Amino acid sequence: MYLFIINPVSGKGEAAQKWTWIEHVLKEQEIPYRGMFTQYAGHAQQLTIEWKDKPDVKAIIVIGGDGTVSEVGACLVGSAIPLGLIPSGSGNDFARTNHISMDPIRALKRMLSHQVKKIDTAAWQEGTMINSIGIGFDGMVTERANHSPLKKRIGKWVYVVATLQTLFRYQPSNVTIEVDESVHHYQRVWMTTICNSANFGGGMKICPRAKNDDGHLDLCIVHSLSPIGLLLFFPAVFLGYHVHHPAVSLLQGQKVKLSFDREQKAQADGEVLPHQPKKIEIVKESLLIL
Repeated sequence: MYLFIINPVSGKGEAAQKWTWIEHVLKEQEIPYRGMFTQYAGHAQQLTIEWKDKPDVKAIIVIGGDGTVSEVGACLVGSAIPLGLIPSGSGNDFARTNHISMDPIRALKRMLSHQVKKIDTAAWQEGTMINSIGIGFDGMVTERANHSPLKKRIGKWVYVVATLQTLFRYQPSNVTIEVDESVHHYQRVWMTTICNSANFGGGMKICPRAKNDDGHLDLCIVHSLSPIGLLLFFPAVFLGYHVHHPAVSLLQGQKVKLSFDREQKAQADGEVLPHQPKKIEIVKESLLIL
């Protein structure tokens, strides 16, 4: 039996509409399934914990975005139950990374073929990261975007609005980063991004060489820019060309320790974190996906 966890508000309500099409296909093909709608933040996590150990559950498939994927995926780390996805969010970075079609019927066909793959995740002091953790400017942007009344109306474009709103209010900080046995110091840091995959923030290739099955974390540190310089910098990120900019430093390793000169806003997989992560470590081949 396939358990579908549907976030009905994801993608401006697109997830609920996709579920209608998918359920029709499931009934037509007489495929055993159960569909459950999330009702509040954290509900997907609760549903996963409740259902993942039931003997008749073959896989848990999310119909939603990266936030719901993160909730479900974190609960499936170390489990024999694979995670599937019908992408229906505003960013869909997990889908891009894993080459899952945005077309719901094609995505469903892939899920039902049940070809299982192992990917890495990362652990920090209070949770699990599937795609990426962003600390600093993007953490503040994410917080502003997630609380914006415009999010339901304009989808991922709310992040552009939030970026402009945050640009002249954010104060860059200094950071010391220890990656494995190597220590690095940076001043006037805007963003510190720790990636398990190349895609970030709705398609930006912040760490172009990052892969979720290579046993490493990739870091991108953006520093020493003026607000206008940062604004001009962003278009290059969508193509990955920013890596040649002198204000960008790239690192790679398995264990990361972070020390900022003041507490920073942070986000993981598009959801604002209660605290800034201080230690992050790769967990190799820890999650099964379809």
